[in-house]
Amino acid sequence: MRVRHGLTVDTTLALTIAITTVVVSALVGDHAEHLPHGVGYALLLLSATLLAFRRRAPICVMAGAIVASLLYYTLGFSSGAFTVAPAVAIYFVIGSGRRMTGFLGAGAYLALVFLVGLLRDSPPSREGGVWLVIWLAVAVAGGEMARARNAFTALSEEHAAQAERTREEESQRRTAEERLRIARDLHDILSHNVAVINIQAGVAAHLLDSDPRQAAEAVMLIKQASRDVMTELRTTLDVLRRGDEDGPPSLERVDHLVRNATASGVRVTLRMQGQQVALPAATDLAAYRIVQEALTNVIRHSGASRAEVIVRFCPGAVMVRIEDDGDGARTPQTYGTGMTGMLERVAAVNGDLSVTPVSHGGLVVEARLPVESAKK
Repeated sequence: MRVRHGLTVDTTLALTIAITTVVVSALVGDHAEHLPHGVGYALLLLSATLLAFRRRAPICVMAGAIVASLLYYTLGFSSGAFTVAPAVAIYFVIGSGRRMTGFLGAGAYLALVFLVGLLRDSPPSREGGVWLVIWLAVAVAGGEMARARNAFTALSEEHAAQAERTREEESQRRTAEERLRIARDLHDILSHNVAVINIQAGVAAHLLDSDPRQAAEAVMLIKQASRDVMTELRTTLDVLRRGDEDGPPSLERVDHLVRNATASGVRVTLRMQGQQVALPAATDLAAYRIVQEALTNVIRHSGASRAEVIVRFCPGAVMVRIEDDGDGARTPQTYGTGMTGMLERVAAVNGDLSVTPVSHGGLVVEARLPVESAKK
């Protein structure tokens, strides 16, 4: 999609410059020179239409535009705007980062124009020479500015990508450490108490006939150890459940997602519609995760400045709708595993999910989750 968009922009630019140079050269020029005919117009069109390929081969485009322009000037056609296409090509070469090539191209073109004029005994007038120098200087300066801007943008994107990788690596490291800590806790809890239970069970089995009283004491110790291990396991699980201080994911906390998205630079509004009812846990969690994933993709991929989240409680169902004003060019494949996760959550509660681009730009993610038929 991006490649196609770039080709459209370049083609439009080439056509605009072609029309401009042809019209100006036909209407304006030195009366001592003759107006262009078929060959002249063909050379003007060639030098301009080459710009449509400036992304694929900027240096070849610059060379072709310069040669066509010099042929036009050598044949003695009116000056007009034959220098426009070469100057634009030089701008793009420098802007793409090929500074030295662009500088050499600009210098060679300027020198060759004056040389051709001398060979024809009609060098550019003083005004024309000054205009050509200024025009090429503007192209070079503009290309330098574009190159610096592109370099800064690329550096910023690289820093952002590096920061994202660092955050992911840190998150993975912390997750691994937390899993190891939990594993150690569970190992300590289970190994000690299960060992006690195993020993006392053996004692009880051995003394059950010969010493029932001591066997009963062993059974009581087994009961106590079982109670202890259940208590400690419950405590550990409670700590894990309280890992999110605001409580488990739920539509009651969807405003938390909205605040996070707004803090990331997208202006997000939230609307709750209908009479709110208690939802089954699976449906509540699915709705929350869909809003979370959709807002995550709005922030990362859409280029949107605004988004709206609507949660509507209907008879027998809850609906969530997330709409943004981004480029609207995303597809379900753009979301990757995020889309897979949303589809799986919707399917788990027998719901429906749609992802639809809108005509004015943007994307709508909408899910309908039935309440009565949700899987527990």
